[in-house]
Amino acid sequence: MHRSYQTNADSKHPNSGRKRFLHGLLAGGALTFILITGASLMLFGCASKQVKSYYADDYLQALQTHRGSDDSEVIARGVERFAATLGDFTITDLRQQVESLYADELYFNDTFKTLRSIDELAPYLQETGETVTSSTVEVLSHSQDGEDVYVRWVMDFAFRAAGKNIESRSLGISHLRFNESGEIILHQDFWDSNDGFYSNLPFVGGLLHRVRNKL
Repeated sequence: MHRSYQTNADSKHPNSGRKRFLHGLLAGGALTFILITGASLMLFGCASKQVKSYYADDYLQALQTHRGSDDSEVIARGVERFAATLGDFTITDLRQQVESLYADELYFNDTFKTLRSIDELAPYLQETGETVTSSTVEVLSHSQDGEDVYVRWVMDFAFRAAGKNIESRSLGISHLRFNESGEIILHQDFWDSNDGFYSNLPFVGGLLHRVRNKL
């Protein structure tokens, strides 16, 4: 299947794409701080008020609409491809590998973004690879429960922000579902992005630590 690619100013100035992507995550870091602060105030001041989680609703709905294969051989091959493709985000052909690994229509959430098509996911992961200076994701184990696959991993990555070299290590689990062709149709990450990413950022990290210490 042929997929077209857009050409824009980022192709002439590769650093602009990296800065735009990192600025988006930094903005997300500030938003995370605001949300944590607001949640803290609600926790202590309005404990009876229910806070709606759209992420949870999206994920639960995706479990109903994105049904996967329970073929253990298909799943085993899919997990191997998952580990090989996302083991290093800095590989030059990451976008092509991602397009081969994931289905055209999908549900993807890595705690930063929710995406629903390969046309959104492939450039997003490519930008991630262009932003970090090094990245390794080691799959520790995986388990299967019917169509549901849970992959346990440890991730190390390094990047620059505000003129500083930042290194991070975090643990997480990815809930995956594969179609009959072995392509991923559902990918939900469970990991602490505040500890693994935002807490390492200049300014934002300090604010998050202060909020946590007051809880």
